[in-house]
Amino acid sequence: MTVRVWLEPGYDHGRWGAWLLDLPGCFTWRDDRVTALAAAPGAARGFAAWLARHGETQGAAGGGPLTVVEEVPARWLDDGYEINATFAADRRAVSEEELEAAVRRLGFAREDLLGAVERLHAWEAGHGRLGSSPDGDRRSRSARGVLRHLGGADVWLSGRLDRSLRYEGPEFDAGELDYLAATRAWAIGTLRTLHARDPAVEGIDSRGETWTLAKVLRRLVYHSLDHLGELDRRLAEAEAG
Repeated sequence: MTVRVWLEPGYDHGRWGAWLLDLPGCFTWRDDRVTALAAAPGAARGFAAWLARHGETQGAAGGGPLTVVEEVPARWLDDGYEINATFAADRRAVSEEELEAAVRRLGFAREDLLGAVERLHAWEAGHGRLGSSPDGDRRSRSARGVLRHLGGADVWLSGRLDRSLRYEGPEFDAGELDYLAATRAWAIGTLRTLHARDPAVEGIDSRGETWTLAKVLRRLVYHSLDHLGELDRRLAEAEAG
């Protein structure tokens, strides 16, 4: 099975992003092109292994030759706002099967996240709140800041293609689990609404970034896994003492 990669140079202000669009949501990045490509097969294998743990068989992902399909750089506005790549493969009609696969995988990620929240509560029962990391990167968010960000991003990403839609559910301070459940339900409802209107819907947001339903789906799945991994790592560090 050929490992097909879509490259996004300049991702996250200078890194090289490697998207594996045959596995929507599978992504890795490195500081240069060579190492980003070298990491892609392992990312495919890791994604397939994660699916397998949830009962979804993907086949021999990451086991064949590597090919770059397209390279689209990120760009920035004058205020530093990053506009991410929209690939040619994003500009297509999303099938019902693809939509349901993305929803299913978002469910897998949420199942894992709820397990991480249980671990977080157990650790905090004996140690107090898990605060911010001192490393100066995005992990300077508190653990609950990560959870708040995940719920907010579900709403933000799913709303890119119709800004008239508004989330009106509970806010984070009303309870983190209620907030996460409500924002995820709103996101999935919005995805289904958009798909029913037009599976190939495309639009440009107020910052000039192009969005399609396929792009929203891959970004949602990746974002869920990215911050799940962040929380897992921070918990592992805390649990290790």
